[in-house]
Amino acid sequence: MTPTAWRIFRVVITLILLIGLPTSVILERALSASLLEQIEQDLLSRAAMAEAAARGAEGAELDRLADQLGKAADARYSFIGPDGRVVGDSEFDGSELGAMDDHSARPEVVAALAKGRGKSMRYSTTLDADLLYVAVPRDYADGRGVVRVAMPTTAVDAAVAQTRATLATAGAMALALAIIGSWLAARVVNSQFEGLLDEAKTLALEADAEVADDEEEEEDEAERSDPDIRGTPLPAPSRELEGELSRAVRALAEQRDLVRAVVDGIQDGVIALNAEGRVDLANAAAVQLLDWKKVPRGKRFAKRVPPVLAAHVDDLRELGTAEAELRLDWRTVEVASAELPKTNGLVLVMRDVTELRRLERVRRDFVGNVSHELGTPIAVIRANAETLLDGALDDPIGRQRFTEAIDRQAQRLSALVMDLLQISRIESGELPLDLEELDLAELFANIVEVTAPDAAKRGAAVHVEPTEGTVFADARALESILENLVGNAIKYGGGEVVLAAKTRKGQTRIYVRDNGPGIPEEHRERVFERFYRVDKGRSRDVGGTGLGLSIVRNLAQAMGGRVGVDGAPEGGAAFWIEL
Repeated sequence: MTPTAWRIFRVVITLILLIGLPTSVILERALSASLLEQIEQDLLSRAAMAEAAARGAEGAELDRLADQLGKAADARYSFIGPDGRVVGDSEFDGSELGAMDDHSARPEVVAALAKGRGKSMRYSTTLDADLLYVAVPRDYADGRGVVRVAMPTTAVDAAVAQTRATLATAGAMALALAIIGSWLAARVVNSQFEGLLDEAKTLALEADAEVADDEEEEEDEAERSDPDIRGTPLPAPSRELEGELSRAVRALAEQRDLVRAVVDGIQDGVIALNAEGRVDLANAAAVQLLDWKKVPRGKRFAKRVPPVLAAHVDDLRELGTAEAELRLDWRTVEVASAELPKTNGLVLVMRDVTELRRLERVRRDFVGNVSHELGTPIAVIRANAETLLDGALDDPIGRQRFTEAIDRQAQRLSALVMDLLQISRIESGELPLDLEELDLAELFANIVEVTAPDAAKRGAAVHVEPTEGTVFADARALESILENLVGNAIKYGGGEVVLAAKTRKGQTRIYVRDNGPGIPEEHRERVFERFYRVDKGRSRDVGGTGLGLSIVRNLAQAMGGRVGVDGAPEGGAAFWIEL
């Protein structure tokens, strides 16, 4: 291959490496981090379930439970008391627990007690192995300790190594194909240019010979020629050269448009910076993420982004490839970067994870709340059953009282499970809805009749403001919504509940108002979340599963409506549903 072909080949390979290597590094790090996070979340879920399973257990019972969990899940389970002493461990017998070190200063234990969850990766002198630990708090009879779950890092390392090997294999195959294709393309392009050069040289020699042989004839021809030769047709070889160049320019333009389309099609924001920190390239996702009107090509990146991102990019000049999670205004953004060694530039890949982090927080809260809500009635049922088995069966008065307590808690568990199933059916779209026009006056009369016994029992009164008109909704779903709202107003209100409706521009808003203590403004956005309680102590006193308002919101959204809560003008709360 000629020197020209070699130069073309080297340029193509350099471009492939500049694009492929940073991309491979970013993908490998992102996949590895995601895998490690999944393993941590799995261990946290196991720890939460272990904490729920151990409610009411103490002493040797905890050690037996740890052994059972560790054997079933192939992981190490530990129960650590408030004084840092290990009271149960799946890797040691009860007789060996006393010789174990004080665990109160372990990082995951300290973090769990302070923040509600903790994690750590370190070498275990007890097991002579590297372990990944996660821990969650647990209440003991004498204070607050933790439940800890651990897994050898060999499993984590093996999974990460497998991911890295897969990426390396795919990258090597892609690079090999690219090298072969580049080699063939360079040879083809080089041969075409060599042929064009040979033709040009031949034409030049022939022209020189003609000038030397007959200069006078050439001058005569020049006189006869049009002085404006811009329209004179080119010789055939020159036309071929012009055609080849035009095709090459079109091919480059097509490749540029293809690369731009691919980059703009990526959902993550991609930005390329040069050595001076100016923007060379940015896709549509990056423009939207950073609230730019257009790509500030050639402008300084640091002057057009929040200070925290600009400072992070300055640090990357020293760190090279790095990852971070930054808070940009109200958004949470993951930023992965890779250095371009030849140009000293940077490639940034940014992903908006605000919604993902919110969902993770909701999931953690949901798991914790479900564990707590299920654990309380189960503990009460177990305590009463054990009391009956220990001799209370022979006491007629005690037997009646304990049996009634078991029945109440069983009803509470049943209601909780039924509400969870109903929410699941609504969210999955399995709840059939039959939308039709419903008469508001008739609907309100039915609600008053259904809630009358509970209102009389609690000394409350339900009033209906004069209402006319209809609303387009599913009868059962809307009745369930209003029964929930009116029932809550009877439980928590001040004794007077009002049902009303207003229609404007085809939208009907139904109100349920009470004159109770009301709901503080900072709680109004969250009262429709599962298990969220404004006054936890009072909520448990009046009963309920903590899922009623969540069911209200899901049913309303399933019918294409929305719900909310405001402060009532005369005091209390005013819940509404708009259809």
